[in-house]
Amino acid sequence: MIRIPLKGALRVAAVLAGLTALEAQEAKPEVVTPAAPAAPAAPAAPVVPKGAVPRLPLVPKAPARAEWTVYYNRSFDGSWETGNSWEEGADTAAAERQVKSIAYSKDADRQTYRLATRWSDGSDEEEWIVMGHHVAERAGGRGLYVVGAEQAMSKELGKADFPELAWVEMSHFRGIKAYKGRPVFAFTVPFDQKRLSTDEARLVAFARQQMPDAKPSEVLKPKLQQVTLYLDAVTQLPALYNDGSVIRRYEFGAAPSTRLTPPKRTMDFLRARADFLKKRMTAPAGPGG
Repeated sequence: MIRIPLKGALRVAAVLAGLTALEAQEAKPEVVTPAAPAAPAAPAAPVVPKGAVPRLPLVPKAPARAEWTVYYNRSFDGSWETGNSWEEGADTAAAERQVKSIAYSKDADRQTYRLATRWSDGSDEEEWIVMGHHVAERAGGRGLYVVGAEQAMSKELGKADFPELAWVEMSHFRGIKAYKGRPVFAFTVPFDQKRLSTDEARLVAFARQQMPDAKPSEVLKPKLQQVTLYLDAVTQLPALYNDGSVIRRYEFGAAPSTRLTPPKRTMDFLRARADFLKKRMTAPAGPGG
């Protein structure tokens, strides 16, 4: 007999109830609001009062229903700071497979995210996070699996939509700048003074077993010793983030007009997994039961 803590049993029961509720929502016809007519021209860049400072929290969550794409670049040619000469796909040659962009879709009411990753070799991958469960495809299309706890994306997205920016503090604020024709709040911090991400902290801790006094920059070897972040001065959503090794450019689209619905295959997989765990938690009947 396998003994499962009561907390685990309650968690599985909650997952099953949540999947049932989500499937019930999907079965209902959605009332689609007609799209508003397109604006005749793009609005002028907003005017931010001189001396304006960011609000708290510094990096808010994206709207409840949102879509955005993060583009990755590893070329440090001096033009990254203005964003005017960023060329899609321009990057230093690399032998290893690297992420080029990740397109995010979010539906907070359904506790659902879709992540569409484009790789440097031209391939694409789609992953779903449903009620905190991160579902991805095995290499070679060998079936679905739940991404393990060592991959903290599902846990981090439950707290913030931009977990890579958890380090930023008001003490890093450096004023207002112009980026791609819009005002942004600029933040900078020396690389060795930035709070490390979970993955960075793990690498540094491992290295310090041999070199106790090693600085993060000596282990992670960034191309730049200063970390830079630009937040849109109106929405405070991220516009550009240079962590010293990778430059991320953020683009936000219009709010989607339809609900975010995971594929039936993903939902069937999660339900089958939850049912399996529920059976494991059920104690076998005793003699004569």
